[in-house]
Amino acid sequence: MNPLIIDTHAHLDFKAFNADQNGVIQNAFQNGINKIINIGVNFETSQKSIDLSTVYPQIYATVAIHPEEIITIERQTEKEVMEKLTVLSSNKKVVAIGECGLDYFYLRKDETNRRLNIERQQKLFALHIKLAKNLNLPLVIHSRDAFTDVVNLLTEHKFPFSKVVFHSWSYNFKKAQQVIEKGGFISLNAIATYPNAKEVQETAAKIDEKSFFLETDCPFLPPQSKRGQRNEPSNVIETASKIAELRRTTLEQIATNTTYNATNFFQL
Repeated sequence: MNPLIIDTHAHLDFKAFNADQNGVIQNAFQNGINKIINIGVNFETSQKSIDLSTVYPQIYATVAIHPEEIITIERQTEKEVMEKLTVLSSNKKVVAIGECGLDYFYLRKDETNRRLNIERQQKLFALHIKLAKNLNLPLVIHSRDAFTDVVNLLTEHKFPFSKVVFHSWSYNFKKAQQVIEKGGFISLNAIATYPNAKEVQETAAKIDEKSFFLETDCPFLPPQSKRGQRNEPSNVIETASKIAELRRTTLEQIATNTTYNATNFFQL
């Protein structure tokens, strides 16, 4: 029997799970996943996450507009966006604001468009920071090719890093140390199982045991043994096993530490 682990970042409401959502959830619970946090990326998925959390006591929800979902709110004012997110966040099963942040990966090389896109993303991220402060909720951060700007905005808005987790960690150990030294957390997923992900593996091996938790980001990023397949919460066990190997410890110890960290961070 696998030890109990929390999948702190899943997208079970995505269409990849339309045909067998309940079966996937039950399989997770039967294989050592005792809690799942389902992550909102726009108004629709935030509501679906809340709906899922209402059906399953072991599932919790987050609420946000992902930076790549900014087009879904382009005709709405900041006030309207804030009001809608605030109403969604009032549900008792909502445990964080996220995933929100900055993603510069796909921005066009044209400098004018790049500048405008970055400015829009930063304004949206600042709105989420304000919302999390208002509601005293933690932030689940999406950061891709944007680490310095994310850290600078959090610092500028005086948001406590003790209530910040960088999900799907893909940066190096030095950057992880910057987050952890400020009191923040990182979340590791199956990227750590990929043979060429040396920086993530080094981070997983070296960071303080009190500073990270586990996730799948399903249906994306399946572990190495299931590359090309749909990811699901039960697969977090493979990630945990790999991290245990990297840290020269046991799966049970990784499960105990990450469950403790996530439970405290999200106040589950």
